[in-house]
Parts: sequence; structure tokens; C-alpha cells
Amino acid sequence: METIDTKHRHHFTNLYLMAIADGHCDDAELAFLYELGARKGLTSEQIGSIIENPHKARFIKPDSLFDAIEQLYDLGQMVCADGKIHPYEVELCKAFSKKFDIKDDIIDEVVESLIDEVYARMKTSKNVRSEIIINKILGIVEKNKQLSPLEINSQNRIFLPGYNNAEVKMTPLPKSVYFLFLKNLSGGICLKRLSEYKKELFGIYCRITNKSENQDIEESINNLVDTRTNSIHENLSRINQAIIVSLPHKNNAASYCIKGSKGEPYKIALPNHLVRFCS
Repeated sequence: METIDTKHRHHFTNLYLMAIADGHCDDAELAFLYELGARKGLTSEQIGSIIENPHKARFIKPDSLFDAIEQLYDLGQMVCADGKIHPYEVELCKAFSKKFDIKDDIIDEVVESLIDEVYARMKTSKNVRSEIIINKILGIVEKNKQLSPLEINSQNRIFLPGYNNAEVKMTPLPKSVYFLFLKNLSGGICLKRLSEYKKELFGIYCRITNKSENQDIEESINNLVDTRTNSIHENLSRINQAIIVSLPHKNNAASYCIKGSKGEPYKIALPNHLVRFCS
């Protein structure tokens, strides 16, 4: 998983690549880039290193849909930085939207809405929080996003029929954890209370593992639910990575991953009707 510093450097690099896409970065764009880099916590040396070495810069796709929209928002700010909206800059926004896996049939709507919102904010000096605009654009994308059902067959294999029947491959222990969370979609599971699901986990793991000794199975489950170990977080990371690499459109991955924050239930943001256990 990316560190915050790495994420911000990737974010800044993508913006810089757009700024120099026409072979020129004007003063307004450069000033905006330095201001943005500073807001993201980058040092002057880090910013200068990227700008002075354009041949080393490469596009890095954001990890999530929210991060992608956040980058588009900053692209929109850069487009409007000099008070003029040039057609070629709008086309560059559309090109980056495509790179972010936004569907072709809504790219025009997304970019036009984004630039209109950003331009209106800058022109009228409205005190509109960036999160409001980002969430509005996110709503356009989410509204048009079609999720695939998730099917578990009789051999406990996981398929996504809406994405060319892509298979999500996991080893038995993380797969057992994933199945547990699929069975608790609505409320999710608080990791501190994972031990309360020990019996259920044991039953799932017995069904899908190749291990024949109950003692080995029990040791794995005991270690998994022990809050003094990092086992559950390691398995959550393996689960989410397996999902991300299986999907053709990475922005859809968030709906299938297990996400949560400290002290709150972790859950899968997938509607119940899209999960199918086939016997």
C-alpha cells in the first residue's frame, strides 16, 4: 500500500505531466503546481526534482475512484488557473479521465461539470469546499457505474460474471475471511470482536482448506483472531490486492474490497443482491 508521501508525489507528477503535455508550462500553471505541491506536504526539493527531470516522470494510476476524482479536481483548477479555459486543456482532462478508467460515455459530462464547478468557484470567489465538488463529480461516476455480481461456486471459487467472468484467486485463509465478511455485508465486522466469529471462521476454513489436521486449522484461526498479531490486517491486504489485480476497471475494486477504519466495523460495500453463493 502507498504511503501518504508517495501518493502525493504520484498525484503531483500526474498534474505536472498534464501541464507539460503541450510542450509548455506557463507561469500560472507553474505557480499553481508549486502551491499544490506545498499543500500536499511536498518539499521544494521534491517539487523541483520532478519539474527539473520531466524525462523521469511517468503516469501513475490512482488507487481509488475518490483519488482519481481528486486528481481531476486539481487538473480542473490548473485548467482554470489563468482565468481562461483552452479547448486543448479540456481535451487533456478528458484524456486523463480515460486513463483513470472513467467510462467513455460519461467522460464529457464529468469533465464539463468539473470545469464548470471549478471555474464558477474561482470566478465568483465562492467559499465552496473542494470536497463538495469532488463528491458531486463522484456522484456522476457512481450513478453510471455498473457493478458485476459476485458468485461463489460449489468449489468455493469466486467469479465476477459481469467482468468477463474474471476469477478472484485467493489462498484458503484469506478466502475464508472474505467469505465471513460476505456473510456479514450489512453490519460489517469490528476487528476487535473478530474472536466472536471464531467458530464460523473455523467452519468456513475447514470447508475450503487442504489441511486435514484440525489442530493446524485451529492454530491458523486462533492466530487470525488474536488482536495481538497482525494476521487479520495481512489477510485483508491480500484479499484487497487479489481483487484489484482481478478487475479490468480498478476503480470498481472499492465496492468488492474490505474497508474500514479503527474502532469502526470493516465491511464490503456491495449490495446484498449482487452476492450469490451457488450450491
